Amino acid sequence: MGSVYFKTIFYAPHEIPFITMNLMESYPYIDLFFIVEANRTHVGEEKPYIFQNFLEKIPAFLRKKIRYIKADLSSKCIDCSVSKDDAQMHKNEAFIWDCFEDYFPLANDDIVISTDADEVLYGSMYPEFFNALKNHPALFLPLHQFMYRMTYLWSDLTCWAPTIARAKTYLDQPRPHSWRFFGWFFPKMAGCHFSWQLTTEEMLYKLKTYAHHAIYGSFADPAILEKAVREKTYPFEPNRPFHIVEVDPDKDDWLYPPSLHAVQKDLTRVFS
Repeated sequence: MGSVYFKTIFYAPHEIPFITMNLMESYPYIDLFFIVEANRTHVGEEKPYIFQNFLEKIPAFLRKKIRYIKADLSSKCIDCSVSKDDAQMHKNEAFIWDCFEDYFPLANDDIVISTDADEVLYGSMYPEFFNALKNHPALFLPLHQFMYRMTYLWSDLTCWAPTIARAKTYLDQPRPHSWRFFGWFFPKMAGCHFSWQLTTEEMLYKLKTYAHHAIYGSFADPAILEKAVREKTYPFEPNRPFHIVEVDPDKDDWLYPPSLHAVQKDLTRVFS
């Protein structure tokens, strides 16, 4: 087995607690933890590099394995803020997922663990991940889906997104590489997707900058968003099954990564 790398994307301050959780869960098993920040949003608009302003929020003992990549995508991402070109927005997103390869050489037998910042893998599962990679070149991981609040479990949805793969699996394919949505379907729940754990203002920013802006941008209305959180509804797709079960990190601790306790104070705003 080659080196083991964890790769995630950073775009906003609210992701720091989840990045910290993934660092804590993965730390004994990885060689480096890549945090990639692009100078473009999914919509293609310019954005400043801000991660270094928040680095000190991550405990010092975890920072030793961090490699921060300031990815310049000026020549690749196209501004779709006027055209609302949905396909191009998703191409921009793919360039952001892929771009760390331009800044770090990978060997064929290296292992890359790839998640979005709010997708936190259980540390206890890493030995099983590595064992499964003996028989499969890539693993496609299922996660418990949380929505709006750290206590709102979307009971009828499993999130399938993160991938763990030997680098050769992607290096042999044309770029851009998604490093997501691919691999052998891993048979156990691998972690949690803490989706939309945001204030109203943060939701508005996400809706204006992420890859689904063309479809869901019209929901960037504080009244709509606050009602959705309050009433536990999913306005983006009203016909989609959306059943929330309220859970408790203390009583239902088996659901959560143990690292939650280390950052819980930083997530108070999405526990209420």
